[in-house]
Amino acid sequence: MDRRSFLAAVGATGATGVIAGAANVLVDSSDYDVAMRSNAFDPVDDKAIDVPADAPGYIPDGVPTLEVTVGEPVTWENTGTRYHTVTGVAAAMPDGAEYFASGGYDTESAALENFERKVGGGGAIPPSESYTHVFDVPGWYYYYCIPHEPANMVGNVKVVEK
Repeated sequence: MDRRSFLAAVGATGATGVIAGAANVLVDSSDYDVAMRSNAFDPVDDKAIDVPADAPGYIPDGVPTLEVTVGEPVTWENTGTRYHTVTGVAAAMPDGAEYFASGGYDTESAALENFERKVGGGGAIPPSESYTHVFDVPGWYYYYCIPHEPANMVGNVKVVEK
């Protein structure tokens, strides 16, 4: 997905579908930072924030958002029964940031291609499994679940200086 397609899709769905995904009850656990279930990413209560006014314009209100400090690991755990991915939007990453995607792919196009080509979906996180990434550059990180992006399974990580 190129940046224009991404921005058009987010803009078209931002006001309606994203809020439905964010309306799920937040899950609290010390084992993970973001629960992945049904078609929603749910940050745990103590790290979940509302999308603040300083968020980039492509991030609509209501998108589940997690705030962490530079160097703090973020763990997504699949608490549901479907396979999910955590796939960063490369066009929406801060300059100098390392690309992130479950499956360890170096680019968004590699993550998408491998998900489509591999049986079971390359980078898919099975139920009860997790994915962890450490963010070393402050800024906003927008991500999505490849098979559930049409259902607005998207999220943000806001990384701040210590």
